[in-house]
Amino acid sequence: MHTVSRDGTLCLYLCGEAEDYFIVRDHTQNTVVAGDGSIRFTSSGTVRVWVRSRFTGQVVDCYKITAVLLPGNQTRLTVVHYCNCDGQADAGGGNGTVRPMSIELCDANGVRLSESPCRSWIMEIGEQYSFGYRIRNQTGNPEVKWSVSAPEFLSVDSDGTVYAKDAGISKLRVELLETGSFCETEIEVLVGDYLVTAAQMRQIGWNDAKTSEEEMEDINRTLKKFEITTTERIRHFLAQCYIESGVSDAGDDYLQDNSTNPYRGAGAIQMTNEYEYQAFATYKILEKYPFLDGRHLPAAHYYAYEIKAMYDQVCQSAEEAGLNASKLCIYTDIVTIGPLHVAQMFPWESAGYYWQAHDLNQKQMH
Repeated sequence: MHTVSRDGTLCLYLCGEAEDYFIVRDHTQNTVVAGDGSIRFTSSGTVRVWVRSRFTGQVVDCYKITAVLLPGNQTRLTVVHYCNCDGQADAGGGNGTVRPMSIELCDANGVRLSESPCRSWIMEIGEQYSFGYRIRNQTGNPEVKWSVSAPEFLSVDSDGTVYAKDAGISKLRVELLETGSFCETEIEVLVGDYLVTAAQMRQIGWNDAKTSEEEMEDINRTLKKFEITTTERIRHFLAQCYIESGVSDAGDDYLQDNSTNPYRGAGAIQMTNEYEYQAFATYKILEKYPFLDGRHLPAAHYYAYEIKAMYDQVCQSAEEAGLNASKLCIYTDIVTIGPLHVAQMFPWESAGYYWQAHDLNQKQMH
C-alpha cells in the first residue's frame, strides 16, 4: 500500500484504552510511535512494527513501513503487511502482502462491536444513539458513509447518530468508500413502555375490540412515532379519535358508515378525500424508499392537484427504479383500494400521520 502524507503520519490502527492491541516497534531515530497506533516519520527510513495482544502477549500483526521525504513537506509511505509474525518475515523479502484499509463499528465508548459478537442492539421508538468507527491501516482522510437497510425504522446522520423511528429491524452500516470495506450490525426497534394502557382506554369508553393487545401495541407505536407523547397531546389526540371512530360500536372496522364517497372516512381519525389518501400513500412510499424522486406534500399545505401530481411522480420513479409492484402494493393500495385498506392495515398510523401532517401537535387546545 502506497500513500502520500502531508505531515509524515500514518495510523496503522486507531486504538483506545478499551482496545485489544498496542504497538511495539523498532527504536529508531526517524520515527515517533504513539500509543494509539499512529506513526510519524521525521526523516526517510524504514521501521518494522509489531502489534501485540494486550491480554495474551502474542504478536498478531507485523508491518514494514518505508518513508521517503518529498518536496513540499510531504512524505511517501509504503506499508507492507506480513502474514508471518515471527519477526523474520521480511528477511527474504518475499512474504509481504499489502493490506488495505478496513473499518469496524464501535459503540459510544469506542469499544468495537466485534468484541461482543452475541450482543444484540435494541432501541425504543424516539431514542437516539451515537455510534462510532475505527479504521485499520488508515492513510489520509478516507470518506465514510453511514446507511441503514430499513429507513422506515431507523435513520442515521452523517456522524453516526441513529434515530429509532418505528418498530422493526434494520441493519446499520458504515462503509469506507475508497476500499469498499464495511461493517454492519442489526438493530431492533421496540415500542417500549406504553404511554396509554388498555385499562385507561376502557375507562374513558373504548370497547374491548379496540383495546386488544394488538390494538394497544399499534396505538402506542403511533403515539411515539408521531411525537404525541405529552399528556396534553395524548388527551387531545384520543379525544378526537374517540369522536371520529365510533368507539361505542362493538366492531373494530374504523370505517365511516352511510357514505357514498369512494374515499370515505377511514382510520381512528376519519381520513377523507382522495388527495388525503394520495398524500398518505406518498408519505409511506418515501418512508420505505427515500431514494425515489419526490417529496411528501401534506394536505394541510398543498392543493389537491399538487398532491396527485407528486403521488404520480413517486409511483413513476418507483417503476423506473425497477421496484416490484408487489412490494409497493401495500402502499399504493391506500389509493387503489382506499378506505377498506387503510382501516385494515393503517387504522392508527393513518390517524397519527393526519395529526402530524396537519400540525396538530403545535396547536394548543384550551
